[in-house]
Amino acid sequence: MFELEVKNMKYKLSIISIILLIGLTACAGQNSGSADISSVSTIAPTQVLEQTPEAIMEPTQELDPAIEPTLNATQIALAWDWGYSTPEEQGMDSAVLADMLEEISQTYPSIKSVTVIRNENIVLDAYVHPYSKNNPFQINSIVKSIMSILFGIAIDQGYIESVDQPLTDFFPAESMDNFDYRKEAITLEHLLTMTPGLDCRDSYMFNWDWSDPQWREIDDWVQYFIDLPMVSFPGTRFAYCNSDARVLSVILTRATGMTAQGFANKYLFGSMGLKVNDWNTFQGAYTDGARGIRIKSVDLARVGQLVLNDGVWEGERIVSEEWLTQSTQPYIDGNQEDHYGYLWWLNESGFYAGIGYGGQYMYVVPWADLVVVFMSSNGSDSVNIPPHLLWQYIFKSIVSKEALDHNPEQYQRMLNAVDDLTR
Repeated sequence: MFELEVKNMKYKLSIISIILLIGLTACAGQNSGSADISSVSTIAPTQVLEQTPEAIMEPTQELDPAIEPTLNATQIALAWDWGYSTPEEQGMDSAVLADMLEEISQTYPSIKSVTVIRNENIVLDAYVHPYSKNNPFQINSIVKSIMSILFGIAIDQGYIESVDQPLTDFFPAESMDNFDYRKEAITLEHLLTMTPGLDCRDSYMFNWDWSDPQWREIDDWVQYFIDLPMVSFPGTRFAYCNSDARVLSVILTRATGMTAQGFANKYLFGSMGLKVNDWNTFQGAYTDGARGIRIKSVDLARVGQLVLNDGVWEGERIVSEEWLTQSTQPYIDGNQEDHYGYLWWLNESGFYAGIGYGGQYMYVVPWADLVVVFMSSNGSDSVNIPPHLLWQYIFKSIVSKEALDHNPEQYQRMLNAVDDLTR
């Protein structure tokens, strides 16, 4: 399906015993501008590795103490339970990442943070003033991808039989208006793939025909959704719909006796040493399965790393590998990426993403052992910026499967660019 031939390769890394922590200082100011990002490169990511000159594949240069990158007091004070690493230790080019940060500073004020994890090491964790590492962001539709993981756990735990369970197991046919035989064919898989065939207009695809105030004013919004008329047979038509994910949250609650938030804190976040206390609700009882979690960028990156690790976190199985494989298969053509899985956007180049309104992205890239999180300010103009930065800088910074020669000058330049963003 996807060619992920790099996924299982063991990286032979030369580990330096210095933990370099990225600093954040508080000041003010940022530049704005514009750039053409319509011609984002479509070079296959695996080709980036192949373009690296042989001469830089083996690290030979010793670090010169006279030009060793310096750390300020703020950087020393910060801590992280994963290791910090220079990009070169992980086969990445500091100069390219520094170029990216400088372009963000000069051109893209909507970008608020970028976190890059490779080989379970923090390579870059940068924030734009006034944001910092300790600030949670409210994520939008990335929450849907988290809901996908929760459904896998619920099936693993036996709360839900399978994705083939019909919607009528949870909402009896006799309780639905506009009922026809096609509603009996709707399964959980159709909700997970946004293909139930209901006339849902709760998304950008329909210019938000259902505004939030409108559906919040409905006394029984869930009933309103399942009463919608059918416009296609289930599984044949992709129509991105926030309501699908919200109904999935209701189903999770009916199956487990817990809200999606409570279930996540017990089986997902809790198992990773995290806890989410701030998650939107609707109708006073249900967790919003479509959006509304407040979470730190680095903690969201943990979720991406869990998926990259095939469902294992620090030796503990949290969700089955089978579910993650199943949920990241292409079930139908998408429009923000090439295909759509179970609440995941899939790219034919071999990676997948949770994507939220306003330019929020959680990328999981198995062929490069890479997780990337972008947070942006809300706005439709932000949606194409992270893909541009991913292709033009982060992928191009990956030049080797092994550690590169030390490059302290460019690494210090990258650290300086991080500091500049916080001022």
